[in-house]
Amino acid sequence: MKNRQQSDTTDSDLARYRVIAELASAEMHEYRITATGEFILEWVVGAEIIFGVSDAELQQRGSNSFLLPEERSKSEIREQAYHRGERVEFIARIVRPDGEARWIKVVNQPFLEPDTDRLCRLIGFSTDVTDQQRAARALTASEFRHRTVIELTPGFVCEGQLNSDGAVEFTWASPSAKDFFGCDVEEFNRLGWRHFVPAEYAHLVLERIRRTRAGQDTIDELPVRTSRGELRWVEMKSRPLTGGDGALRRFVALTQDITERRTNEELLRSQAFAFANMSEGVILTSFRGSIRLTNPACDAFFGVKSGELIDQCLSELPTDPPLVLTPDEIKSAVERFDRPIHRALRVQQRNGTTLSLDVTLTPQTLRGERFWLTVMQDVTERQALEREVLEITNREQQRIGSDLHDGLGQQLTGVALLLRGLANKAEQLAPSLLAPIEELAKLVNESIFTTRTLARGLTPVTFDRGGLAHALQDLAHRSQITYNIKVRCNADAESQRQIHDPVAMHLYRMAQEAIANAARHANARRIDVTLTQSANRGRLVVEDDGDGIDQTGTSAVNGTGMGLRIMRYRASMLGGSVSITNDPRGGTRVVCEFPLGAAQ
Repeated sequence: MKNRQQSDTTDSDLARYRVIAELASAEMHEYRITATGEFILEWVVGAEIIFGVSDAELQQRGSNSFLLPEERSKSEIREQAYHRGERVEFIARIVRPDGEARWIKVVNQPFLEPDTDRLCRLIGFSTDVTDQQRAARALTASEFRHRTVIELTPGFVCEGQLNSDGAVEFTWASPSAKDFFGCDVEEFNRLGWRHFVPAEYAHLVLERIRRTRAGQDTIDELPVRTSRGELRWVEMKSRPLTGGDGALRRFVALTQDITERRTNEELLRSQAFAFANMSEGVILTSFRGSIRLTNPACDAFFGVKSGELIDQCLSELPTDPPLVLTPDEIKSAVERFDRPIHRALRVQQRNGTTLSLDVTLTPQTLRGERFWLTVMQDVTERQALEREVLEITNREQQRIGSDLHDGLGQQLTGVALLLRGLANKAEQLAPSLLAPIEELAKLVNESIFTTRTLARGLTPVTFDRGGLAHALQDLAHRSQITYNIKVRCNADAESQRQIHDPVAMHLYRMAQEAIANAARHANARRIDVTLTQSANRGRLVVEDDGDGIDQTGTSAVNGTGMGLRIMRYRASMLGGSVSITNDPRGGTRVVCEFPLGAAQ
């Protein structure tokens, strides 16, 4: 009778538990632990709610059969806690018979025998927490994305609210805000925004507050002073956040440090102003010579409108001579991308004015692409002034040479004749005076030779002595004697008829410098000087068989040596150009090309 009553009590309890399980959408269970430590599921209610099976099937299979393998490995740790009498709560993933994976929360309370403290029973319940877990995971993922976006966003993000009195109070800011200002949000709010914004820019902040209260987005740039005393420029973008009633609740702002950008913009504006207003013409071309960019000064040189030269080829510009690079110059630029190339050009403008330009081409690399940067300087007035100075110098040299030849030279010649007559008389009347008189006559004759040499050096080219062709022949003869090497001259007499005296003087001095360089520095044994003409242009060539120029240095090629610079300068005075290269056969080749019939 007593066992019958116990059974009825158990059935009654199970009925109550089943009602509770249905109301709580939970599963309840009780385990009996044998003396050998085996867990036997004595009863269960609500298995259909959690596991998707009947109570009998769950009792037969056991709850562990629904756990994922990684969850089963944790059972041993939980059993140890049960034996210590500890209540255990855990969340685990199960797979129901229909294949659906669910999250469940399990709470188990162990019961120990009073006398032996042996675990005898385990009562607990399980609830489905799949929706909560998904929400928590979604929240975690959202927080991660939010944190990642904030960390990756340039600058820093902050959130704040506007008090009723219009004051700004920040409630949150990303960590980089503290790094920027040197203080946290609490310190910033205590000091107030006016502490960080210069007084002359406070009106911008007040205007931002007004627009934010009006529900408008704002974007402004203004300077702020950090706690470290640094003045930085920032760009602030803010957006008001309103509630369902349309009332302003708070605002979110993104602040970026744009100090470096502002500095670069100021630099670019300064460079653009200088580029647009500089007196030198500038052309940027591709490495193949296609024009990409010009400045106003360059457009003015060629008398064209802005942009009219774009996409034209550099060699197509109306210059004399054409702006064409030699294969050697291009090869040198490819091998050594730092060597400028110099040119002297003339440009005939549309109004008939001729400009003299000093041109420098420098190879550049921009964003991995090679370009030519061409800078043109108008040297017309400078050359006219320099030409006048040279002409004055030449005329003064001619005057001094003429005075030496026609004045002092003639006077010394007269003295020599008088001494010759005096010597004849002394031979008859005073033989003892003959020797001193002859010695004096010898000194006078040497002075006459020196005077004529000085006069010839000051005015080596004169038409009454055969012009440039004769002067070059004489230069070759005297150089052969001076340097003890073979010097030959082949000068076209017809060419010199179109060469004016000032031009002839420049050509003579260039030949003189080239011969001296070859003899003194290149160990030359043979030098050839050639003067020819072709169409309306003349050519002076000086070739030697010496050591050649140093291709690894820059003095010969770029004209940093004084003598070579003067040669290039003289060529520019003629409206021509000079090239100094190594001859493939050995030695150095100096070529000056110039227009015939050039003005004096």
